Amino acid sequence: MPDLLLVNMPNKEKDAAPRDAAVDITFTTVAGVNYTVLRTDDYDVPVWVSLVSGVPGTGGNVTVTDNTWAGAERYYRIQEETTGGTSPTDAGVIALAACNVGNAIFGMPLVPYSTALADVVGWQMTGGISPSAADWVSTWNLDRYQSSFLVDTGGSMPTYDGLWYDTKSSTLSTDTISWGEGFWLLTRTGAETVYVEGAVPSINFTFNVPGAAGAQRLVGQPYPVDVPMNIGGVDNLNYTGTSGATPAEGDNVILRNCADGAYRTMFLAPTGEWWDDGMGASSTEILQPGEGFWLRRGSNTTGSFTWTYPKPY
Repeated sequence: MPDLLLVNMPNKEKDAAPRDAAVDITFTTVAGVNYTVLRTDDYDVPVWVSLVSGVPGTGGNVTVTDNTWAGAERYYRIQEETTGGTSPTDAGVIALAACNVGNAIFGMPLVPYSTALADVVGWQMTGGISPSAADWVSTWNLDRYQSSFLVDTGGSMPTYDGLWYDTKSSTLSTDTISWGEGFWLLTRTGAETVYVEGAVPSINFTFNVPGAAGAQRLVGQPYPVDVPMNIGGVDNLNYTGTSGATPAEGDNVILRNCADGAYRTMFLAPTGEWWDDGMGASSTEILQPGEGFWLRRGSNTTGSFTWTYPKPY
C-alpha cells in the first residue's frame, strides 16, 4: 500500500508569500498504478472525499498540491485505485489561532516530521531584531521556560532572518516541539495563526508525570479530535494520578482562556472524575485539537507514574 510520507505547507518557509491554502502531499507509488488523494475536514466523524483521482504512479515519490483548503483543519489519505487499499497512516494540517496580543497555550496534536522550531513553526509569526521586538515560542523544561524568538532584521542581516534564537543566550535555538507537547505562543503585534502539519497519531500517547506535590508540566491534547474529560461521570483520559476533595489535594488540569487570559482549573475528584474548581460538579470540559494545558500534581501525590492517554479513534 502507498505510504503518505509528508504533508507540507510551503508558505512556512523564509520569505514565503502569505498563506494561500497550498498544501503539498507527498506519497510513495508503484509504476503503472493509479492513486486517489482523499481528504476530510473533520477527523471526529471523517467523511472522505476525493481531492484528485487518477494520479499515475511513477515507481518513486509523487507530490500533489491542494489549493482548495481554507478551513481550520484538513486531513489526507492515499488510496490505491485498483485494490482500494489505503495508506496505513493519515496526515493533516491544523490551524492554531493565537491570541490578539499576548500568550496562549497550545499543544501538538499531530506527529511532526521534524521537531525543530524552524520546521514546526517556521516563518509564520512576527520577527524582530531582539527578543523584546519579536514573537516568542516557549516550552517548559522540567522547572523553567525555554524561550525562542523569531529573528527579522528587515534585510539588514539577511543570513539571520527567519531563524529562531534563544531569548537568553542569543544563540541559535535548539528548542523542539514534539507530539503531545504543550507550548506557549507570545504574539506582540496582533492576531497570529500558526499552521502545524504532521502524521495523524496511530498509537496511545504516554507521558511521564512527576511525583512531587506542585510539580507541573505543559501538555498538549495529543489527538486531532475533541476529547471530553469525562464521559458518563467517569474520567475519559485514563489518568491514573492522585484524586482529592479539593483542587489543592487532587491533580489539576489547568487551561487558559485566550480572550481574557483567565485560567480555569479541573481537578481529579474522589469520585474518579474531573471536577470544575469551585463548582463542586463534574466537568463538561472538552479538550480541543491543538489545545495545551498545565498538568499539576496535588498534595495527595503518591509519586511519579507513566500516564497512558488512550487513542480516541
